[in-house]
Amino acid sequence: VEQTGAAALSRLLVVYPWTQRYFSNFGNLSSPTAIEGNPRVRAHGKKVLTSF
Repeated sequence: VEQTGAAALSRLLVVYPWTQRYFSNFGNLSSPTAIEGNPRVRAHGKKVLTSF
């Protein structure tokens, strides 16, 4: 769940960069590498999947 959630949210932020405005408090989202390595992105992705 943790890896899948992080991957899904990372993919959303990379493929649809305009969605980054909703996650401005997550810090550095300037590149795909920064997004994938961001601990807040990973934590939120996990939270979203576990809520289902």
